[in-house]
Amino acid sequence: MATLDELINRMYDMVQDAKGIPLAGEKCILERDHMLDLLDELRSTLPNDLQAAKDIVEKRNDLLASGKREAEAIRRKAEEDARQMVSETEIVVAARKKGGPFVDIFDFAARVPGMNGRFLDGLIRAGAFDSIDPDRGKLHANKEQAIRASQTIRASEGQGSLFDEPGETVRIVNWLPAAAWSMRRKLAEEKSALGYWLSGHLYDAYREELKSFAPKSLKDIVPGGRAASKMAGIISSVRQVQSKRGPMGIVTIDDGTAVVDLMCFGEVWSKYRRQLTPDAVVCVTGRARYDEFSKRLSVSLDDVMTVDKFRVGHCRFMEVEVRDDAARQELTDVKSICAGYAKAGTEGVQIALRLHTKASEGLVFVPMEAAQTEELAGKLREQRAVAHVRFIY
Repeated sequence: MATLDELINRMYDMVQDAKGIPLAGEKCILERDHMLDLLDELRSTLPNDLQAAKDIVEKRNDLLASGKREAEAIRRKAEEDARQMVSETEIVVAARKKGGPFVDIFDFAARVPGMNGRFLDGLIRAGAFDSIDPDRGKLHANKEQAIRASQTIRASEGQGSLFDEPGETVRIVNWLPAAAWSMRRKLAEEKSALGYWLSGHLYDAYREELKSFAPKSLKDIVPGGRAASKMAGIISSVRQVQSKRGPMGIVTIDDGTAVVDLMCFGEVWSKYRRQLTPDAVVCVTGRARYDEFSKRLSVSLDDVMTVDKFRVGHCRFMEVEVRDDAARQELTDVKSICAGYAKAGTEGVQIALRLHTKASEGLVFVPMEAAQTEELAGKLREQRAVAHVRFIY
């Protein structure tokens, strides 16, 4: 069966092609039976199309109603979370007023009623305990220990055998060893907890390293000119839009001094889109101009280089400093992690271990190279045995 639109078009064509009546102005001759057939078909089609239109309207209304319900649920949850946060904050303040400043997370968990792992985890990741212990890696690794210790203390309340004197503050402290968080991990956890970086900017860890490629900060890039500009930063957002010439990308980078929009057209977008991901560190080349609409710098992208690719082409070696108290098994684990990133036949960065042991003191070059240095460095920094990871140029 023809659609309503098709039937109307056929009727329109029929009138357009009809023969005119001489001396009768705009009047024309139509084939009666043909027109009646079209009208009958039109009449039978109308209910289906009207029902389809009605269904579309109903689905639209259902979607709007569903969206309103979801928005209302989100609003209620946000209000509940806010009330819960205020309540938890008030409890913490009351505990501090009653017993004085907190000593550590074990003391905190023991003295704050109703303390749970979720709340303690959020406080640690946000840096709330930095004033008493800035080692967030250690605190995060021991949060469950602190919760269990607080539960033991509360369960024993009223059992005098556990207390030397009535009213005495009981402390159970059992620290587990843990690796300190790298600045990148620290800032990533901070952003996850708060929604933004508070202790610094993620690009700070790369600023000196990438100065040879991008000597100027983003705020110092001058728009215009024939020469392409070199710049580096952290990707904060990526979105694809449809232009008249096909899909293109708009990528925003940030180095802590300014933000710049990278306009990625056609072949450039197709070539580099997989490398342009949020939180990636990139070195880029392009022509800069000032965008009157966004009131900030906009760059027509020519070339992209990941920090891994930059290191492969410029870094002499990757230095992994091992703690002097590292156990033999821990050192073996470090070497095993390095070996996992060393691929035969792949150009990479030479790995060197800086040891401080009785058996070996100094720099030991390992017969392996790694191309995925950023991922490898992140894995190594999570190891307790690793004190520092540096890239030597």
